[in-house]
Amino acid sequence: METVFLKVTSNVLSYVGEADTQKQISIKASSSLLTEKIILANKTNKLLIRIANSIDLVLGDTGAIWRSHNQKYEKEFDTLFHFLRNYPDQEFEFICSIK
Repeated sequence: METVFLKVTSNVLSYVGEADTQKQISIKASSSLLTEKIILANKTNKLLIRIANSIDLVLGDTGAIWRSHNQKYEKEFDTLFHFLRNYPDQEFEFICSIK
């Protein structure tokens, strides 16, 4: 089972304020296999990922999940971001798959 570590950094929180398009969640893979897939993500090669077997998000960056990439999944992004922002700089491990 593949997992990722997600967090919202205090730097992001101090920078973005309420600017929705600048909100981002840091992502780090726990395995080299998943890292190889994530490293291919960019703004022209976006990946659909599934977090915790229930949250679909678009990944268009090798190190962060951006709200601006998740127009279709804004509610899901906002819910996860809101949870993680309550624990700045703390990593949470979630199961993850690339769809």
